[in-house]
Amino acid sequence: MYRRNNFLIATILILFLLSGCNNMSFKGKDFNYKYGVIETTGQENNSYISFYDDNLEKIGEEKIKYGSMGDGFSLPQVFKNSMFIVPKGLYSKKELTFIMEYDLDKMKIKKYNTGLQNMNSIAVDDSYIYGVNTMNFVSNIVRCNRETKKLSKVEIPNTYISYIEIYENELFAFGESNENGKMNSSLYRLDADTLNILEKIDITDIGFGQYDTVMKDNKLYFSASHSIEGTESQPINKLCEYNRESGEVRIYDLKENFPFQIMGYNDKLLITHFDPVGVIGNKISIFNVDDKNSDIVEFTHNIEQLELDDEDIIILGDGYLYRYDKNFSLKDSTLVVNERETDYHYYTTGLFKP
Repeated sequence: MYRRNNFLIATILILFLLSGCNNMSFKGKDFNYKYGVIETTGQENNSYISFYDDNLEKIGEEKIKYGSMGDGFSLPQVFKNSMFIVPKGLYSKKELTFIMEYDLDKMKIKKYNTGLQNMNSIAVDDSYIYGVNTMNFVSNIVRCNRETKKLSKVEIPNTYISYIEIYENELFAFGESNENGKMNSSLYRLDADTLNILEKIDITDIGFGQYDTVMKDNKLYFSASHSIEGTESQPINKLCEYNRESGEVRIYDLKENFPFQIMGYNDKLLITHFDPVGVIGNKISIFNVDDKNSDIVEFTHNIEQLELDDEDIIILGDGYLYRYDKNFSLKDSTLVVNERETDYHYYTTGLFKP
């Protein structure tokens, strides 16, 4: 009887502990979270997604066995309640070749193998996922069917495609090339179904360093953070408007250098000023698309990523999550860099919201 009781108590204790572990990770659980923050390292194949509630309190985390998940140049993308990101693997190998879809409701992972190592950028629509990398001075754009996983590919030689984005039936790609000893910058329009290049627009006079775009009133807004002058690039402050109907490109000067993220905000655009190379930048431009004027809001911390949540403005920077109201007054903040029982260096690469 004594042994039986001990066995029963031990069984209950084990079940309790297992239940506790599940509750801590919330794997597959139905729970309410407001924001997710990604921490990763390239020293081992591990990353973490930490979940925060409406009070910015951490309520769980999930460990994912892929390294280098995201970076400061290519932020996580949310499309129809899934988060898409590229885990690249170990620093020394960059061996992973897939785009990861993370279901924000079911918390399940799907992988779309593009065959591309060290991807520069991705894009997503209802039917396909697109990825691009550059190897041996050739940029490879791969389209993966989300149902069949069938791949299509186009190569653009002697060009570094740094950023891609899909709008309706067109894939936009920004690339730099060296022609006759001179650096050039181009905006490509590709047919999303065939991957045929429809148009190549010379934007050398505008500059390079495109990290984000937004479509508003059938106009594609993008920025340039560096100019092309001789052999050295200089930081600049250009916002550009490409009219899809007329093909016209207009250029506007912002009041600060290093434009990074662009987001529609009511009838305006919010443009962060952040240098992902130097990991520094603490200002936002509020650009009026009607009169083309802009105002600057300055913060006491970096703006590594900006997200909108109804009337609130959410910022990831300096290892913290900040929440501001529509007047840019700070409501609350929380530290999101977690202590890890490891000697490896973990860092944040992005935030998302369901």
